[in-house]
Amino acid sequence: KNKAYISENVHEPTDHIVLDHAAIDQELLTQGGDPTAFWNILRLTPEVFRTNKDNWIVKEEFSKVEDALIGEASEYVFATSVDLLLCLHSNRRAVKHHQAGRYYVDLAREDIPVYVSADRNSKITTRVNPGITQLYVDYKIAGLNDDGPYWHVVNSEGQRVYGFIHNDDVRL
Repeated sequence: KNKAYISENVHEPTDHIVLDHAAIDQELLTQGGDPTAFWNILRLTPEVFRTNKDNWIVKEEFSKVEDALIGEASEYVFATSVDLLLCLHSNRRAVKHHQAGRYYVDLAREDIPVYVSADRNSKITTRVNPGITQLYVDYKIAGLNDDGPYWHVVNSEGQRVYGFIHNDDVRL
């Protein structure tokens, strides 16, 4: 997305895709996947790029579609892709989370500021629209300057709200 980078490094459509190898390896390892299998799949399959108009551009690399090799490569890619996806899925199923409920607070007044941080001196991201009497929250925490507590707002009905509101703005 950086124009200077694109001008210097993008010579064909698939050059728009830049992979962070270390981040991908780390993600695969933490999710129970095999990085070697992933990179083998990538090396054996054609590069593709989707344009802004949802057209797919395929880099037709002759070595990847050679008749003598395509059967063996496609069998490996299919089987390894299935194995990798099953490992990742199994790992995700093994991770446990709390069941999220819907928690809300009643507001003490209208025109309540919503802060970026748990601090009245932080930037105000928005103000709660008139008529909204409740906000959905997921936790309460002390303020950064010991002036809390603050409620972490995750949304409301009728307005997208995300940030922190001070305890003084909540009807207890």
